[in-house]
Amino acid sequence: MVTANEPADPLAKGTIATAKQSLSDLFVWKQRVVVTNDLGESHTEWQAPERLRNPISLFRQLSAKEWLFFFVGFFAWTADAFDFHALSIQTTKLSRYYDTSKTNISTAITLTLLLRSVGAAIFGLLGDRFGRKWPMVANMLVLGLLQVATIYSATFQQFLAVRSLFGLFMGGVYGNAVAMALENCPTEARGLMSGIMQQGYSFGYVLAACASLGVGEEADTWKTVFWIATGLSIAAGLIRCCFPESKQFMEAKATGHHISASDFWKETRSMLAKEWRLWKPQFPFCDSTGSRAHSSKVPKGRALGTCTKPSRDTWSLTQHSIYCVILMTWFNYYSHTSQDSYTTFMISSKQLDNAGANRASILMKTGACVGGTIIGYLSQFVGRRRAIVVAAMISCCLIPAWILPVTERSLSATGFFMQFFVQGAWGVIPIHLNELSPPAYRSSFPGLTYQLGNMISSPSAQIVNAISESHFLRNHKGNIVEAYGPTMGIATAIIALGIAVTTALGPEKRGRSFEHAPAGGNISNDVEKALDMASLAESSKAAPVAEVEDKKTAA
Repeated sequence: MVTANEPADPLAKGTIATAKQSLSDLFVWKQRVVVTNDLGESHTEWQAPERLRNPISLFRQLSAKEWLFFFVGFFAWTADAFDFHALSIQTTKLSRYYDTSKTNISTAITLTLLLRSVGAAIFGLLGDRFGRKWPMVANMLVLGLLQVATIYSATFQQFLAVRSLFGLFMGGVYGNAVAMALENCPTEARGLMSGIMQQGYSFGYVLAACASLGVGEEADTWKTVFWIATGLSIAAGLIRCCFPESKQFMEAKATGHHISASDFWKETRSMLAKEWRLWKPQFPFCDSTGSRAHSSKVPKGRALGTCTKPSRDTWSLTQHSIYCVILMTWFNYYSHTSQDSYTTFMISSKQLDNAGANRASILMKTGACVGGTIIGYLSQFVGRRRAIVVAAMISCCLIPAWILPVTERSLSATGFFMQFFVQGAWGVIPIHLNELSPPAYRSSFPGLTYQLGNMISSPSAQIVNAISESHFLRNHKGNIVEAYGPTMGIATAIIALGIAVTTALGPEKRGRSFEHAPAGGNISNDVEKALDMASLAESSKAAPVAEVEDKKTAA
């Protein structure tokens, strides 16, 4: 293959070798890219980063239809975030209403996050099998109904039970919403649109804080905020009904073979149980030397054209998938530790009133919206990993300025810049996960890895509240208060460093094409290939017999 780019060494194999190569590549301006032509020939080369484009020109690359799809996905993600933060920013109100501690109230956050991974798996796989539309519609409508059930929870036990069920359905939104919003984006605009998309989470927080500010400080006013959340979730579901199915999914369905439910679940089980990795390359059946095996050696039920011998590539890709879950665990600790208890911190430790704490929270998450958009945009130029590492390290340096101020104005300013970089790093994640996803599982893979990270980090708010409520310090007014500041500061510093190290040692596939293969298609295609190969084998056996008969006739 002829190319103007400089050749590069192939991608490293093995955990340590891959980590070393990834770390060294982080300090090289060009990116190591595997290029494959139409004939399946591949080579590795260094590619220069894309030039920094005018954001307006990137916006103009999206058609009106693509913008509509993006905004529907963004709105669904915003409504989902509003639903979640309607609880986290009203922890103090809920503790008074149910007459229990703030740590006990944060148990509801833990249960919600714990069950989101289950919802991500169920609804993500349904999205890959049946399309993005109806799983998302069902998700949003049920979320709205569960918000109503939360409002009418008479006891704290009922409240926890409803929030657990809420977490199950909340987990299904992210994967389908992100796939819907970003699948149609032009390649050059992905970084910018990914940053904007992720900030639907922060925008939902801002809207929830505005609602909490508007309803006042009385303990039972939390219900009004949940009624607003109900309206947003149901509206998102009804709006999604008015739009067609994903173009990529419909094209794959129209041009591909019929995929049975059996094919779908066979491939899904194979991916989850044996090959939970980023890609699923096909290896030939091979003998002990690695050569292609005779058809008689193929295990029953397996198609020709795949490999029974485990390869180093398979193991490496398995580790990459585990890497994605570890990365998302760090990131979920990052966001929940730095934001879920921040309003409580300002009320309990800094002794601001409810209105002041909510105003500071609104400005803090406005910074998140701005930072996520800008850094997501820059990642298209500087690289996904480089943008994440730099943002995480800057946020680590800002921690003292984030927890030491005492006035509403100073807390608002430092909170703005802290979340600018926290959510700035997050702004790269939607497109980063989509580029690392297997094509057939682009709805389930980002959502599942994201929610598995959520599941592992689910106790984050509860841990912060428990430690803070069991340790005390004297504040600027001389009062003994709960130690929210030091607890959040130390935890966030550790997490930010963990993100920087993990990202520096991990893979990146910036600019990858977004082809789509329906889940189950690989199984279906393998079966067809097996039948074709079997017929060829029978033909080759029949040919010598026919030649012998001809010779007998001639004699």
